[in-house]
Amino acid sequence: MQKDTIRPEILAGATALLMPFYPGLTAETLVKKLRTEPQQEKQSDRLFSIAATAKYLGVSKMTVYRLLKDGKLPKVKVSKRLLRIPETAIQSFLKD
Repeated sequence: MQKDTIRPEILAGATALLMPFYPGLTAETLVKKLRTEPQQEKQSDRLFSIAATAKYLGVSKMTVYRLLKDGKLPKVKVSKRLLRIPETAIQSFLKD
């Protein structure tokens, strides 16, 4: 395997994780972006728990769960039972 190739299972997983944030993303476009764009650090890529998100928004945890269920806040599944909300998603929600 060459140094600059991405294993198909890694590419598929990365694409699946990024789809909620980049609708229409395909494995091919992801590879193209990775190869053409310089690596830049995101301004804020912190992940918040349900409780931290509720505190940040000033609402209850149940309200956060409703926002997630309704698709108003995207989530990142860390494991089968653990999910997090990106800070950028919370900030976007507050702007709308």
